[in-house]
Amino acid sequence: MQVSVNGHAAWGDVGPDSPHGSPPIVLYRRVGEGYCYDAFQSEELRQRLSEKDGESVKVEYNIFTEFGKEYSYNVRSIDGLLLNNAQGTVRQYEQFGGEILANDGSSARAVKGCR
Repeated sequence: MQVSVNGHAAWGDVGPDSPHGSPPIVLYRRVGEGYCYDAFQSEELRQRLSEKDGESVKVEYNIFTEFGKEYSYNVRSIDGLLLNNAQGTVRQYEQFGGEILANDGSSARAVKGCR
């Protein structure tokens, strides 16, 4: 996934900033005509990724299913830094994410296949 440590992604600013004024760290990828993203507030993560701003980094997810249906996920690791294991959170951070709607000229539609 692409990384931005300044809170600015391909589609514009991703927010909000932290209470201390730090922009979020954004991991994103293009899917069709839209984007999927996860954003974080973590100084440890910011320091680790600061030299990789604008580049691609490896992101691993834990995906949780019940009866074959996905019901939740979390980010296991970013660039080899473990955030969550099967038992829970290893490092403290704030996270938000989602899908940016694409517009093909006629109507907006949700991005498919973000996980």
